[in-house]
Order: sequence, then structure tokens, then C-alpha cells
Amino acid sequence: MTSMSARCTGQALPAECRGDERLHSIASRLLDQSCRLCPSARDPRVADDGRLLDVAVSGLASADRSDGPGVCVDITQPGADALADLALEGCAEPKMKSCPVALWAAYLVTMQYAVVNRPLDMAPGLNRTADSMGFSWSGGFDLHPFPFWSEQRSLGDEIDFHTNFMGAPHMICNDVEQTGFVRGRYILRAGHDRPEVHCASRSSDHQLVKRCRSRRSRQHYEGMSGLSISRFTGELVGVPAERSLSTAAFLDQIKCPSDEDQERFYARRNLAAGGDWLQRSEKAIAKYTARAGGEHGRPGRGCEEPASEWRVDLRELHKCVLVVVLERLQLAPGSLILDWGTGCGHKLTWAAQLFGLTGLGIDIVHDNIDWARQNSIGKFCQLDGRYLEWLPDSFDAVLSYAALTHLHPDDQCSVVTDLIGKVRVGGRLWFGWNSPMIHSKEEMAEKPEMNRDQFWSDRFMKAMKENPDWSSGKVAATWETILESHIFPDDFTRH
Repeated sequence: MTSMSARCTGQALPAECRGDERLHSIASRLLDQSCRLCPSARDPRVADDGRLLDVAVSGLASADRSDGPGVCVDITQPGADALADLALEGCAEPKMKSCPVALWAAYLVTMQYAVVNRPLDMAPGLNRTADSMGFSWSGGFDLHPFPFWSEQRSLGDEIDFHTNFMGAPHMICNDVEQTGFVRGRYILRAGHDRPEVHCASRSSDHQLVKRCRSRRSRQHYEGMSGLSISRFTGELVGVPAERSLSTAAFLDQIKCPSDEDQERFYARRNLAAGGDWLQRSEKAIAKYTARAGGEHGRPGRGCEEPASEWRVDLRELHKCVLVVVLERLQLAPGSLILDWGTGCGHKLTWAAQLFGLTGLGIDIVHDNIDWARQNSIGKFCQLDGRYLEWLPDSFDAVLSYAALTHLHPDDQCSVVTDLIGKVRVGGRLWFGWNSPMIHSKEEMAEKPEMNRDQFWSDRFMKAMKENPDWSSGKVAATWETILESHIFPDDFTRH
């Protein structure tokens, strides 16, 4: 890659960018502003709350940055709107074709500041044109001297990425404390509120974010809150009790299990359940590891290709599901949630963006978790989801979609009953898309969960008899089942 010493200096602009006065003016101003306002996610000039520190005050020059490519600051911060306008001016200026490195930098800035929940409508073949440039190659690009480069994606892939993903700081519920923590994180663009999607919730992202911020402004503390009269003292007490730490600090204390911890659990469980217990998850691992490679089999790239992750592009429907469920559950901003079977973390990111929730995601596919740790909002652990004993019993809610169905019926029972014990008093759990995949009449006999009411009644009765926490009354739960066609579409007769 180009030497970093000359990056972000006007003298490093190519000669073709300096031949015309107007062209040179736009290119040099774009270079200066992008170097100032597009620091990397770990740049020391960015405060913990996401504010860009003044260069003169911090004593750091723009060219001192060498730990990662630039991520443009929140559009609401001073100077960001001027950079966005300048980038648009550069994209529209015909002379910019003579300075391709500045033109493509202007494209990237403009795409980063596109605060829309639909995929961007780019000119056909734009990514192929980008990849034909001399500063793009397979698996990387460098728009030197601008602060934009990658050692993972070509320029065309980067264009595709920003077409489908929006920078998290640009529109998020927690726009104060968390802004710094979500720099370099991205939200999958999905227009669940489009009329043709027929989602039961038509609230736009802007409405949901504004509503969430309003709820946050009235909170005394994060997460669930309620009051009860103590039977011992007669005083009002919090139910559940208020956490001594912020939700983010509490989440930070949760450590993913080591490989050794997991191996010991698997050995115990395999011995107790039979020799085929470990093998029960192999089919799902193989299926979703293959999808995680995307169209071209590159690890984790399927997370950036919704049609690869879900076989067809279902982003709008998945987001609709998430929004409808969270509007139904009415979790308070700051609630701690567990996303069981998180995949690439898209739903956990939407939950943080639109509802102010703090989340832990677990998934069995290595490549998905690696991608989520780099790009999604939340904390992520890679492991078999049947291993739950390491989790604290401090979650406000558990969410899971299209994951439980991959388990053996006995494993479904143990996972759900264990997870119920992981939520606080008053907590909620939701498991969606639980209908098993049936390919023949013979398989129906092997899928007792098809009769969902009888199946879960039997499982919970068994837990009350055999599980010490349930039989002692330490854990108690009410439950219901409902057809998804009755809650997610605006009119189920259309689907």
C-alpha cells in the first residue's frame, strides 16, 4: 500500500488534479476536509462520546493517523454538512473526471452521508468501473492521498458495501453516550416501511429513533423499571433491582467462553445425552458456513450479501419482524438483550439503532461472528448455542429468529427452559420462525414441535417436574404461541 507519510498532504495530489484551477480547488478542499472529518474508528482525535476533538487542541496532525481508513463523522457534528455538500459538488462537477482519485473519494463521502434506509440506487456498472481503476485491486484499494483505503475490499466492493450499509453514527437512538462506540459500525439498509412490503409497522426509522430518544430523555435509569412493595419492610423496591453498572459496562464484563470451556461442556453433554449430541448441529453449521462465504466463497462476505445469507434478499421482511416484535415487547431503552442465533448481527444492530437496546449475540458460525465483531453493534461470541451455563441471569429479554428450528426437539426444550432462567424478573423472550422444515410425510412423525401448543405444554410441564429451578418456583413463566402471519403483515390475507 502507498506509504502513509505523504497521506493527507495537498502536495501528494496527482498532477492531473492540479492542472485546472476549479478542479484543484475542489480536490484540495475535499482532501483537507475529509482528512479532518473522516478519522478512523480508533483515531485519538475522536472522544469517547464521538465528538471530533479540535486538531489544534489535541496536538495531533491529520497525517498522524495510520491505524485504519477514514470513517466520516456524524452528519450532525460541526463541519460535517459542509463536507457532504462539497462531496456532492465534486460528484456533479464534470471536470472531476480528470482527477479520478478525488472523484471516487467524493463518491465514498457522499455514500457515507446518505442517511436512507433503502439500498442506494447507483448507476449500473459503477462498481465494475471502480474496479477498473489503477488504485483498486482484488481485495483492496487505496485512494491516496485521501484517507480512504481497504485491505479487505476492492473499490467496487466498497461501493457495493456502502450501497447496502449506512454508517451507524448518522442515525441512532443513543446519539450521545454511544456515538463513539459505534464508529466504524454499519446498519443494513432495509425499507421495512415501504407500502409494498405490507409490514404491520409502518413507523419510519426517523420516527422510531425520535420516539426512542424521547423515552431515553425521561428515564431515571437504563432498562426495565418497576416498583413493588417489599413484604419484609413494606417499602417500595425496584423490580427488577437497578443494576449497579450501566448496561454497556455490565455487557463489557461478560466474557465469551474459551475454547477449553466449550470443549469441557461438550464432553459432559455428549456423555449425558448420547454420542450423537455433537453431530446434531453439524448440518446447520455446514449450511450457514457455506452461506457466510457469499457468492464468491470469501469468508464473511455473505453478511454483506443479503441474498446469500437468506438465499434471497429478505432484508425488509427481517427488519419488519424485528420492528414489530420490539414494538410489541416495549423494552425500555438501555435494556440488555440476548440475540440467540445472531448470524451477522443485523437484527442486534437495528435493535440498538431504533430502540436503544444493548445486546449480546451468539452464533455457531465463525465467519458470521468475525464479521459481526468488525461491523455490527453489540458484543458477539462464537459457540454452540446449546452451551448456556456461562451466561449471567441478568438479561431483560431474549430474541431469536429462524434459529431454534435447527435444533433437535430435545435440544429445543433444554435451550428454551435454560434461557428462561437467564432473564430478570419481568423479562421477555421471543422465538420466531419455529416451524420445522418438512420434506416428506415420514419427517412429520419426527417433528413433534409441529403441534406447537401441545409440544411446548408438555415441555414446560416436564421442566416443572425435573428442573430444580422450575420445580422450586425460582423460575416461573407464562407463554403463548401465535402464527406469524397474524402479527407481521398489515393484512395476512395478502400473504
